[in-house]
Order: sequence, then structure tokens, then C-alpha cells
Amino acid sequence: MLASAATLVLGVLAFFELGLPWMARELAPLVPPAMERTVSDQALALLDATHLKPSGLPAEKREALQLRFHEITRGLPRADGLRLDFRHAPALGPNAFVLPDGQVVMTDQLVELAADEDELLAVLAHEAGHHEHRHGMRRALESSAVVVVAGFLFGDLSGTGSLSVSIPVLLLESGFSRKHEREADAFAFELLERNGISPEAFARVMEKLSAGRGGEAGVVGYLSTHPPSPERIEAARRAASD
Repeated sequence: MLASAATLVLGVLAFFELGLPWMARELAPLVPPAMERTVSDQALALLDATHLKPSGLPAEKREALQLRFHEITRGLPRADGLRLDFRHAPALGPNAFVLPDGQVVMTDQLVELAADEDELLAVLAHEAGHHEHRHGMRRALESSAVVVVAGFLFGDLSGTGSLSVSIPVLLLESGFSRKHEREADAFAFELLERNGISPEAFARVMEKLSAGRGGEAGVVGYLSTHPPSPERIEAARRAASD
């Protein structure tokens, strides 16, 4: 009995640690674009109702950043879905996130924190990396495993509405795994270099975010979902010097 119980526990742990991430990785590319848009629209509507307000940035500033973002991501496999929008978010502070359909939201507070456009593009390149690797959808599928993953396996997608509820929580609280962050970082460094921007810009903006962690960003700012570390900042500087 003890051996059976131990085997069951180990099996459950293995499923959640290995099996579930594998299933989410395999299923994420199968999610139809229309479903990604629906889930993303519902998630953003919930965030707009609870945490976000219309941007107060000048239209010229927003348009210039949108143009540069489009320029550096042109040609990416999933570039067609990428688009940039802005929100005022005093409760969240400096923040940026990407929804499963490719809409990237950057807060006014992050724009104001950055010293230059390169630092903002470094953050946007990182979010583009999350999009290209489908990290958001994969995490959402993992968090909604009981309903959503089973639905995909057995052809009943009626429970996928739970994704639109889980995604805001993931974006603001749960964040990404270390592996996902490393993948998005490596993607960003390569994308920046291809566009003539040094990954040093990523190190600079992360240091600014780290220095202000006790300020307006509070607990649920960018650092809560993209936790910085000396290793990640050092990785950016190594990429810049290579």
C-alpha cells in the first residue's frame, strides 16, 4: 500500500512538473487564432475594468514607439499578430505584457521610467519573445488544465472561457517560469542586435526597475511577473559584449 501510494504521488508530481508543461507546449500551437483573439479580448476587457485606464501619453510618442516596434519585429514568424497599445496604470506602475493573440500592452509609467527609446524596445523585444514561444497561452493552458487541457484532448472546448479569467492573474501575479524568461531574454538579445540595438539597453532598464521595486511598481509591477536577477542582467551585458 505504501509503495502504491508513493507511486501515485510521484506520478501526480511528474504529471504536473513534466507532463502538463509538455501537453501545454504541444497544444498551444493548435489553438485557433480566432480563439486567441477572443480570449485576449476578454482578458484585456477584464484588466481595463480593474487595473488599466486610457493612456495619457501624447499621440506622437505612442505612434513613434508603435512604428519602431513594427520595424524591429517585421519578418518574425508570428509578426502579423503583434501590435502595441498603451495604458495608464498607476496601480501597476512600470509594466508591459503580451496577450496570447500578440497584443502588447505597455504602461505609461514604464515609458516615463525609461531613459530612451532603446530601453523600451528592449522590453518590447522580450515581450515579442514570449509571443513567439507562446508562453502566455502555454501558462494559461497549464493553469486551466483540468478544464481546458481535457477539453482539447476530448474535443469539448466549452470550458476554454476559463482562459480569459486565468490570463489576467498570470499576467499580474503568477508570471513566467525561469525557463520561459531565459528563452524570452535570449530571443530579445538576438532581435535587438539584428536591429542595431545593444542588449545593454535591456540591462539598463532592468536595473532601473530593480532600483524602483519598492516604489510605485509595488508588488504587482513588471518585476513581479518578470523577476530580474543579476544573472539575467549579466546575460544581457555578455550578449552586448560578444
